[in-house]
Amino acid sequence: MPLMKPQQLLLYSNRFDPDEHESDWFIPCNWRYVDPKSMEPIFDSKEIWDRLSEGDVVTLGKEELPGWFLLIHRDDLIEYAKPSIQSYLLHYAEDLAGQDHEVGIRKWFRFGEMALTQLWIGRVAATGHSLGLGETGDYWQFCLDILLESTKDEPEAFDAALQLLEWIRTESYFRPPEAFVAWEQKVQAGSLKRPRQHGKSAYSHWGRDLHVSMAIYHLELAGIPPTRNDETDELSGADVVSDVYSTTFKRPLSYEATKAIWKRYSNLKAPLSDL
Repeated sequence: MPLMKPQQLLLYSNRFDPDEHESDWFIPCNWRYVDPKSMEPIFDSKEIWDRLSEGDVVTLGKEELPGWFLLIHRDDLIEYAKPSIQSYLLHYAEDLAGQDHEVGIRKWFRFGEMALTQLWIGRVAATGHSLGLGETGDYWQFCLDILLESTKDEPEAFDAALQLLEWIRTESYFRPPEAFVAWEQKVQAGSLKRPRQHGKSAYSHWGRDLHVSMAIYHLELAGIPPTRNDETDELSGADVVSDVYSTTFKRPLSYEATKAIWKRYSNLKAPLSDL
């Protein structure tokens, strides 16, 4: 029975049929790994593959899994995933602080603008509305908290936060959230002042590290373990992301460094899971 062959993974997606997408169909966050040994098919073994390939329903314990299924070797899975991981990191995983002060401010501003906008959408959308963000609100709130916390040590973040307040009041459709109002009050009262830069910012690599960990998490959802034992040669998510990052940005990021990033940020998995 093909599902029981070693080193093969059963993946499913309830979003689209890979046969309809000629290129870059494997987006890790769209797929989930199913352990074949845990499956309880609702049909006999002779029919199972035909039914799965047609997007039929199987059960994993008591959970029904509708969608499109793919049986794939682990090595092939990694090769399919690499282009998507590369695209993801190119789009997101750049350092938040820039060598140029104005560039750094713009990066922080875009970061805060996205968080504020998504939080506003989440508040105005009803729970069952198509625009409802669900638990992603936790993620955007976390991003806003990081921005406001970083203003204590990072001049670029402080300047960006002031620009964001001006943008909210002159160009946006919403009011500043309570956390931002409290921050503004501290600034006006003089209890929070623009910091001076002393050495490297603690947040200079925050954007990179967060999204590196998210890339590892998406691979974990698709059946690739985040890290590995030193005694095994089987590639982990940290291996894959380390290789892709080093190749993409021409800046080495070792497996050990990537593993340390994952250890630091893996506790964020719950709010990141819906992105």
